[in-house]
Amino acid sequence: MNINAIVIGFGPIGQEVCRRVRTAGWNVKYVGRTTGTYRVGLDGQLISPPLPPLGSFGSQDLIDLSDVQIAFLTIPASFEGKVARDYLALLLRAGIPVVTCEKSALAYYPSYLSSELGAGTASVGGGIHMLPFLRERYRARKDIVAHIVLNASLNCIFSERNTLEMSIKPARELHLIEPGEHTTLAVLNGEIVDAFF
Repeated sequence: MNINAIVIGFGPIGQEVCRRVRTAGWNVKYVGRTTGTYRVGLDGQLISPPLPPLGSFGSQDLIDLSDVQIAFLTIPASFEGKVARDYLALLLRAGIPVVTCEKSALAYYPSYLSSELGAGTASVGGGIHMLPFLRERYRARKDIVAHIVLNASLNCIFSERNTLEMSIKPARELHLIEPGEHTTLAVLNGEIVDAFF
């Protein structure tokens, strides 16, 4: 079965996704970048000149998504999720399922994405101790579906490796926590708004 994919973002993650998609025998039809939307050759190279950026004026006439079965959104979080939200809305309205670990759109626009588009996702990162806990806790339940967004700070906080204060310290030093007061309770209250269940 030949699956056509579009990969939005071509940084280190986007490049690796393209490589893995091709290794699986699927076809990367387009790669979306800020400089435009590139067709991808049989050798995996981006074909220039690019088409307009996906979603820009006139792009719908030049970019044929009718035979694209899956999209991978690999852009970094920015502008409170507006860029990711717009990509998600465009792709989901076109009937293309999206795989992403970009959580800002889901954190800032959960009701829009779920009510308007029927979107739901689980973003899974390495080393999250919450997933084994949920699997053990609800092992016999077949009626539970978890839609969870965790940010990196919450991943550290929920891990069993450190005390709460030790878990928060690296995120605080790297300025990865929400702005404002940085007591342990304030950090938890600020970060928990990035998660929804």
